[in-house]
This record gives sequence, C-alpha cells and structure tokens, in this order.
Amino acid sequence: MFYYIRIFIYISYGRILTSLKNVIGDIMADVLVKIKVEDFEKWKAMFDNFDEERKAAGSKGATIFRDAEDPNLVIILLKWDDLSNAQKFYEPR
Repeated sequence: MFYYIRIFIYISYGRILTSLKNVIGDIMADVLVKIKVEDFEKWKAMFDNFDEERKAAGSKGATIFRDAEDPNLVIILLKWDDLSNAQKFYEPR
C-alpha cells in the first residue's frame, strides 16, 4: 500500500536543547511523515483506527496534508509529548 515513507524527527524547541534535556525535562517532538498511498480514503480509515494506540504511546495529535496535484501523496505532522516516546513508537516491532 505504501510506496515510500520518510520520517523526520526534529525537536520543537531547537537542536540545542537536546543537550539540556536533563536540565529542563522532557522535550516535545514533532514527527513529519511523507507517504504515497494507493487510495487516500482507505489509508485514512486505517490511520484513524490507530488513533487510540498513538495517543496511548504519547501522541498529542496529528495534522494531515494532501498534495493538490496528487491527492494520494500525504504528509502527516504528528505531535508527541516526548522525543523518546516518538522514537519508541516508530521502532520496528
């Protein structure tokens, strides 16, 4: 179903704060995913089915964008409560 997936994790407050994590506590993270799907409606239904699982793992929500020229090209911006929770969620199982 997916042709490719690119996941980029960046720190909302800037890279410099990674070294200060022990001083300031948890750092929220955003995950940016770009995927090409065969059928957006089918993919969206599947994505929505995992909403509770993402929330339980620390996701604070997601924003979905679609390409105007190719509606099956999807970009998702997910907010996470902590960088380590985001990394754990995307580890291979």
